[in-house]
Amino acid sequence: LTCYVTVSGMAAMTTVLNYLLLEKKIAGEVLVGRSCYFQNKGLLEKAFAGRLHFFNEFDRAGILQLISEKKPSAIFIDALCNTEDVALPDLHRLIPEIAAGAPNDLFLILDNTCLGPSYQPLKDLPLYHPKLHLIVIESLNKYHQFGFDRVTAGLIWSPDWQTTGLHNLRLNVGTILNDSSVLSLPEPDRELLNVRLRRLGRNAKILAEMLDAHLKNQKESWLSEIVYPGLPNYPGYNWTRSLPFQGSFLAIKLKPFARRTPIFHRFINLVLEEAKKDNLQIVAGTSFGFNKTRVYITALTAKIEIQPFIRISAGTETRIEIEKVGQALIRAISRLAII
Repeated sequence: LTCYVTVSGMAAMTTVLNYLLLEKKIAGEVLVGRSCYFQNKGLLEKAFAGRLHFFNEFDRAGILQLISEKKPSAIFIDALCNTEDVALPDLHRLIPEIAAGAPNDLFLILDNTCLGPSYQPLKDLPLYHPKLHLIVIESLNKYHQFGFDRVTAGLIWSPDWQTTGLHNLRLNVGTILNDSSVLSLPEPDRELLNVRLRRLGRNAKILAEMLDAHLKNQKESWLSEIVYPGLPNYPGYNWTRSLPFQGSFLAIKLKPFARRTPIFHRFINLVLEEAKKDNLQIVAGTSFGFNKTRVYITALTAKIEIQPFIRISAGTETRIEIEKVGQALIRAISRLAII
């Protein structure tokens, strides 16, 4: 395995993209998940204009059919998508099937930021494959710094000998992480990180179940759906239900008439007001993987690539604390419907 640290998660993506373009690795079509991170999607649309094809992450058969038809040179997919649909593809089945049917040299670029160490693609792919070349990118600003976020950092790793050119490319495109920042990163501790992920995942599921139960008991509500891979109504629940980690965030969908930015801001303010009543430290800030639960608008400036939406990122609170957070969210939802 070769591993390269970059100045951020986006820098990991741009380094890989530059590598594929400058080394002329992409001769054919390119496939990308429809729920790919919007900034990545914007870069890919410009880099591969005219030969970019989107697929539905939930449609495994459709993905394989598209690969057979287009015979792509690269596939970009997120292990857990940073979108309102919170798409979590069935990678345990999809990656072996892609490997078995790869028609030519095919680069699989997997963004594993939202699952971290809970998903290891090498369990689904042989260490060496003659046609499928795996490159994994990840932001280190999420889980790996245990909620401290001392420095911005990203990671690229690959088991494939063809990707050794990434080492010098980081220098040439200016994305290499300097030594002082590397030394500011916490020492890796898989056991501790797995414990932390289990707590984050448990809390996200508690919030999702509380909000989903509230929605089902309300005849009049501005909410239309709670989206979390651990809920039975999730489109991929038949494969997500058995996963040890289903993500640390959920999305709340409002009904069409309420899907407006001022309403989103109003809801966040109501959440903060309700949290204050119970002395809860809920944060109105972006990102996920922190100690305190966060409620915020995602993709606020991405009005073309993706519509803004409300996300709740669970913290590491105790069960009693996270249930109080859920109650504050429910009270805010109830107040939102009567403004």
